[in-house]
Amino acid sequence: MQEFAKTGSLFAGVRIITLVIGLAQMKFIAVTLGPSATGIYTVISNFLQILTLISTLNLSVSASKYLSEYYSQGDFDRLRYALQFCVKFVLSSSAVIFLAVILLTKPITLFLFDSGDYWLYVVLTSTTILFGASTVYLGGLQGLLERTKIAKVQVWTAILGLASVLIFIPFLALTGYFISVLLTAFFTLVLVYVSSRRVRALQNSSDELPRAIKREVRRKLFAFSGANLILLIAQPLSFFLIRYSILKQMGTDGVGFYAACLSASALIFSLFQTNAYYYFPKMNTVLPEEERVRIINECLRFTLLTFPPVMLGAILLPDLLVWVLYSNNFLPIVAYLPLFILAEFAMNLAAVFSVPVLGLTKLRFHVLWTFVYYLLWATGSILLFNRIGLRGVGLVTIVAYLIWGGGYYIYLKGLIPLRIEERNVKLLVVVICSTILFTFVPTFLPGLALRITVYPLTLIIAYFLFDRQERKKIGSFAQQMLRRFRFSY
Repeated sequence: MQEFAKTGSLFAGVRIITLVIGLAQMKFIAVTLGPSATGIYTVISNFLQILTLISTLNLSVSASKYLSEYYSQGDFDRLRYALQFCVKFVLSSSAVIFLAVILLTKPITLFLFDSGDYWLYVVLTSTTILFGASTVYLGGLQGLLERTKIAKVQVWTAILGLASVLIFIPFLALTGYFISVLLTAFFTLVLVYVSSRRVRALQNSSDELPRAIKREVRRKLFAFSGANLILLIAQPLSFFLIRYSILKQMGTDGVGFYAACLSASALIFSLFQTNAYYYFPKMNTVLPEEERVRIINECLRFTLLTFPPVMLGAILLPDLLVWVLYSNNFLPIVAYLPLFILAEFAMNLAAVFSVPVLGLTKLRFHVLWTFVYYLLWATGSILLFNRIGLRGVGLVTIVAYLIWGGGYYIYLKGLIPLRIEERNVKLLVVVICSTILFTFVPTFLPGLALRITVYPLTLIIAYFLFDRQERKKIGSFAQQMLRRFRFSY
């Protein structure tokens, strides 16, 4: 549990710092340039995200997985070759994509805006494609569990990005904004490259490997990235179908409400980031079955101890959350925002069992089962939305995630002797009971002050449902999280 606490507290601090910096940056851009800057950048970046996906082929995830595996095996030659190959491939493909965009700048600008006035902004933004290798370096650091280095990169990137905005926008206005976007991408590449060079396992050049071994490494990298790339295409397609259905019936306001629910719930659960920076790399290492089961139980316990208090507060006080994040125009989402928050929690629970399956490289099951999830989610959301509106989308999302996670759990039990610890079962029961209670409390206590009072009282009651020994462990875990959070920097 110590590693989860270490990772969670570290990236909670990073998230708070970057969030504050990001809010300050957004505020400055909004006041200085208005919504046009963000609107133009969003249109261009959405188009370029597809090109970036093509140029990188999602190799950053493969780098993270196989660097973890090779490092645990002590196979440093394969490790270095895997990273070097991914970097060279991404640099080459990014250069080709960038040249294609430059040659087709005018047609692309006309396609995106029905006007050729924004060609310079297309060029500046597309130049960020050249720095796509930063994702590979970050994946490598992630796979080698270099969490402190990643945290420093994220903080320094946020600071340098804010500095670029403050320096260039006052002098160059909208052009300065796009220059700052380009510089932020460049700073990210420089920072992750320097950080990677300081990792001992990556310092020396790889020895000459036989061609057969190189082919094997490349095959593994492309197979893993290809499987995830297919799913990365399926995800936005499912989102598009759901959003299109909402747009037809509720217009742009309905799509905005749906996006607000997704953003709010994602923001709540993006605080600790233990899955990305500890759990996923650890599950990719070579582990005895007993150790793998122990870490799965630790991850489940960490998820049940850290996320529910924040989740329950958001469920109990959705109107306060909307007021903090948005404006009174978004108050209609209060009726169904708790469902999307519960769906995000269900996704994190499902990840406890999906990540080990990926770590064991069971790609066929992963792809097929996730396709079933997307099919169920998109179809069910559209059908239930037509009957009960956005509340139906939230309900289907919860059910789809629970089925998805349940499938991984059953499949995982067939691979390893997985057994959920009794204390985790008890904690899960407490979370379920508290969630049901908090979901209905706003109906009986419409007053905000009363609900704010009920929130800590309910958490205290839930705490005392455990026996004395278990309470000591929970108290020790909370103190550890706070202590690590205070001294992480």
